[in-house]
Amino acid sequence: MGRRIFRLDADHVFVAAVVAVVCWQTAPLVSEAVASMLPGATPTVDAPIEPAAPEVASAAPVPRPDEDVDVVPSGSTRLVVDPAAPTTPTIGSHGCRTELTSEALDVQLRTGAGMVSGGDYAHAYPLADGRIVWLFQDVFAGTGETLDPNRFAHNGGLVQDGSCVSPLPGASASRSWIGGELEDPMLRWFWPLDGAVGADGHLYVFVAEMYNLNGTGAAEGALPVATWLAVFDGATLELRSFDEAPDPSSHLFGYSIADDDQYSYLFGNCYRQFAPPDVGVHLGLDACSASTTVARVPLGQFTSAPEYLTMQGWSTDGANPVAVLSGGSSHAASVRRLGTTWVAVSKQDEWFGDELVVEVADRVEGPWRVADRVTVAARCTECVTYGAVLMPWVDDGRLVVVLSSNRWSLSGVTANASAYRPFVVTIPSWVTGA
Repeated sequence: MGRRIFRLDADHVFVAAVVAVVCWQTAPLVSEAVASMLPGATPTVDAPIEPAAPEVASAAPVPRPDEDVDVVPSGSTRLVVDPAAPTTPTIGSHGCRTELTSEALDVQLRTGAGMVSGGDYAHAYPLADGRIVWLFQDVFAGTGETLDPNRFAHNGGLVQDGSCVSPLPGASASRSWIGGELEDPMLRWFWPLDGAVGADGHLYVFVAEMYNLNGTGAAEGALPVATWLAVFDGATLELRSFDEAPDPSSHLFGYSIADDDQYSYLFGNCYRQFAPPDVGVHLGLDACSASTTVARVPLGQFTSAPEYLTMQGWSTDGANPVAVLSGGSSHAASVRRLGTTWVAVSKQDEWFGDELVVEVADRVEGPWRVADRVTVAARCTECVTYGAVLMPWVDDGRLVVVLSSNRWSLSGVTANASAYRPFVVTIPSWVTGA
C-alpha cells in the first residue's frame, strides 16, 4: 500500500481513514421507477438499516500528515479512464477492509457498501474525531441487484470509523435521514449538498429543498426551491437544528464548500437538471446550470450571513453573483483547496457529456484555467455518468473523484441495481508534483 495523504480545505491536515457512506440523488429514471411502483405514496416499510456485511465493508486512504500537496498543472493532458475493472480489496476481520486505497473504495461503492443497493451523489464529510460521514441522494437500502421501492429514501448514508462502516444514528431504510418528517416523497424532498465541520466542532450540511408537482421525484419537473442547513452534533451526530440556510435562495450556495485561512467559501449552482418544458428548456439543459457562483462566510461560521462575489467585488448583496466557473450546458463544480491551489472538478454537460474538466486557480476569484480533461467511459451502452464530487483528500498525488452512474432505461435501472451506484475516478496526470 502506498502513501496516503488527506488534506482538508482550510489547509488543515486531517489524520483519519476514510469510510464509505451514502448520499442520494438520481439521474434520469430512478425516481420514476419508484413512483411507478408506489404511485405518490410514502414507502410502507420503515425497517432499520442493517450493518454492513464483511465482504463489502468500506475502505479509505490513510493520510500522511508530514507530506504536502503540490499541485502542478500540466496543460490539457487527455487521460481515458476505464472504470470496468476495479481491484479486488483485501477483507479483514469484523467486517473491515485491510486495504485502504482508492481502488478499494471504488469496489466498495460499486458493490453498495454492504448497505446500499443503489444511490448517487456520494459526499464525504470528515469529522474532527477522525470519522467520516458519507451521504447519498435517492438511495435504496439493501444488498441485492434490484431496487426495492419499500427501502427507498431521498437521502441517507453511513459513518466510517477507520476502515469500518456503520449505519447513521437513527437511520431508516425508508425515510430520509435529513428532513424525513417534512417530506412528501416524490413531491417534496431534501437532497444533501456539501458540508463541513464548523468552528464549534459540529457538522453543517447544506441541503436542497426539491419540489416536483408531478409527484415523480427526480424526473422532468423537479426543481430546487430553497437551501436549508442541517446541523449535527460533532460527536453523537444527533440533529441539533434543520432550517432554511442564512441564504435560503435557490442559488444553492453550499453546493460545494472549500476553505482558506480566513473564510469558508460556499459555491453555488442552480442545479436545475429536470426543468419542465414550460420554462423553455430541455431536460438537463437549463442555462443557469452552466455557471458556478461563490459566496463566503468567516471560517467555519456557517450560520453567518454571506458575502457574494459580484462584478464589483465582494458584497453583501447577493442579487447578482458573478460566475467564477462556467462552460457547456452544465458546469456544476466541486471545489477544494489543496495546498495553496484551488481545484475544481465538474462533469461537463452532466448526463450528455463524457468528460471531467479539472480547473485550477491561485485565488478563488480566479482566473481559473483548465488543467486537465478526462474522458470517462460509461458503465454500459445505456448508462450515463454525472454528479462529480471531488473528495477532500488526494491519494498518492491523485485527485479522487466520485462519479454517479445511471441508465436511461427504466427497466434497466430497476433490474440492474449495479448501474445505479457511484464509482471512483482518480486523476494522476497533473498532481504528482513531477
